[in-house]
Amino acid sequence: MIDLHQHSVYSDGTDSLEELVENNRRRGIYCFALTDHDTTEGCKALVKSLKNKGEGDSGLFITGIEFSTDDDGNDVHILAYDFDPEDERVNEFVARGQALRRERIERLLAHLKKEHGITFNDERMKKIEESPNPNKPMIAGFLVEMGYAKTIGEAIRTYLEIRFPSLKLTSREVIEGLNDTDALTVYAHPLGENREYPFETVKKRLERFRGYGLKGLECWYSIYSARECAALHELALGSGLLVSCGSDYHGKNKTIPLGQVCCDAATIPYDEITLPNACKHVYHI
Repeated sequence: MIDLHQHSVYSDGTDSLEELVENNRRRGIYCFALTDHDTTEGCKALVKSLKNKGEGDSGLFITGIEFSTDDDGNDVHILAYDFDPEDERVNEFVARGQALRRERIERLLAHLKKEHGITFNDERMKKIEESPNPNKPMIAGFLVEMGYAKTIGEAIRTYLEIRFPSLKLTSREVIEGLNDTDALTVYAHPLGENREYPFETVKKRLERFRGYGLKGLECWYSIYSARECAALHELALGSGLLVSCGSDYHGKNKTIPLGQVCCDAATIPYDEITLPNACKHVYHI
């Protein structure tokens, strides 16, 4: 099994790095990537631990990151893989993305206060301020604790579905900017996390992204049907792009299980997932 889209406690997942590695091993996933939102800190820590341990024989790890970007007012995510997490050029984008993320969180807090009369106590505000990567699930968790919703998903849908396009890096600047590094840029869940983008929209957007230097497409994704995944797979092949797959696993913050890269396929063509073969920096677990 291959799963190239996973999150840890370094962004909005609930698994520690140790838990993530062990859970991948238990699920029989022999190649995985950590793609935390707008941060490489988890990758740095994991690469360091793997270098200290030497080569293993039970799996492969690829560095990754997921950038939240704006494309003409639309929320689009760009994944990047196979980079040195200490690369200053990559981390320059990370720093910019994190600064914008903090400003978005501040806007969310202001929205909660103005529109819903909700404020957080000093303890919760301290956790937000001290977090290296504040995010919606964190805020949603506080709302659940305070009784405003029963689940994190409900809290996000009810209170936090607010977008601030001007407070994000653009898809173009991320793709073009990372072309000067070793990173392989991939268009994440192109139909949208809730299937909000029609296939024709995806095709047109993808053509532009290829012009910016995009290297791959996430064709196999946890909530997409086998038919949708196959169509995206065909589109990637026809466009000369690398093929990727991912669950978008967040631990307890989402119901998606680790390793699920399609919602109804009997078998997954892992031998046709070409992204890992293009990676130069692969670490043994």
